[in-house]
Amino acid sequence: MNNEELISKIDEKLARLLGEEEEPEEPDKTEPIPPPSLLSTPVPDASDLLPYADMYNAPLRTRGGPMGYLLAKTRSVLRRIISPFLLKQNEFNARVARSFCDWAWEVATTITGELSAVRTAGEYSRAELNDLRKEVQELRAQIHGHKARLLRDSAVRSRQVLDDFLSKLEGVDPETKARIKSQVERYASPVGIPSGYPGGVSPSLARMRESYLDLIPEGGSVIDLSSGAGEFLEMAKKRGISARGAEKEPVLARECRQKDLQCEEADPADFLGRLRPGEAGMIFCSGLPETLSFDTFREISSQSFAKLDHGGVFVVEGINPFSSSGEELLRGNPRCLRGFNPQSMMALLRAQGFDEVSIEFLDPASQSRAKDDFGAAHYIAVARK
Repeated sequence: MNNEELISKIDEKLARLLGEEEEPEEPDKTEPIPPPSLLSTPVPDASDLLPYADMYNAPLRTRGGPMGYLLAKTRSVLRRIISPFLLKQNEFNARVARSFCDWAWEVATTITGELSAVRTAGEYSRAELNDLRKEVQELRAQIHGHKARLLRDSAVRSRQVLDDFLSKLEGVDPETKARIKSQVERYASPVGIPSGYPGGVSPSLARMRESYLDLIPEGGSVIDLSSGAGEFLEMAKKRGISARGAEKEPVLARECRQKDLQCEEADPADFLGRLRPGEAGMIFCSGLPETLSFDTFREISSQSFAKLDHGGVFVVEGINPFSSSGEELLRGNPRCLRGFNPQSMMALLRAQGFDEVSIEFLDPASQSRAKDDFGAAHYIAVARK
């Protein structure tokens, strides 16, 4: 605001205070000056805007005659009284604006520096993560190589031990020798059969599994995602129930087919993906929660819910990590990544949409089930759609 505008506004206010009406002025046709940038343009000093000489010596517009002269003098006196306060206020506002500009500039500079530092740290962390990922991939490749060599060496050694044992059976007829060889191969973990599958499950646990078939809805079929040597598929076949299975281990899958069982050599998740929605009456798996990652098993449970018919049941047999016998089973099987908490299993199945979920702990020795954990090595989770 220039001096003339400020003087004009002061005159208008004084005229209203004295009750004097002034003639209307012509509107200012000059274009308004755009406001300066907050951070780039300095705030002018208020004392330069309105010098005292211009404030006090500016001509006063008023009426003629004695009354007009008196009003002019009165307005001059009031102007001398009020103007210093207005100038101080203007100077104060200018200083506040200047301080705010300085503060805003410092804040903007600080934020820009911090953002640059965060961006630099993020790029550095990303580079480190990529390096670690490469190292993990290299270690994984080395582990697979060592594992393959170990399996080959173990296979050769097992075959040598078996051949030495059979060579000592002098005088035994070939049929008996073949039967002995078959039984030894079944229970001695031959090539391709991982630890934890020594010829199948124990007879007591197999008898308990037979009771799972009572949960199948009438006319429903069975899908076994961890067929192993085909024990559960055999039980279902004996009852006349349609059953199919999937097994990743080639030796076990071949053994199931030799028993005239429907078993594919496939990954459980891939096998489920090929099924039609609502195709199965029961989906059973044993030992999967401990040998798969959490995300993979969660995907399997989600697919199982989609592939089950209405009223179908998803049965998961796991190892109880809170019992000493269960912990021994986990340590003895190198395929197990970790124990799976039974309560976490129940929460996971409920999160997938199953209506009824229950947990029971199995004691194969006494052929009993219990709702509470009594130290049993196994548990069974039953989830109904």
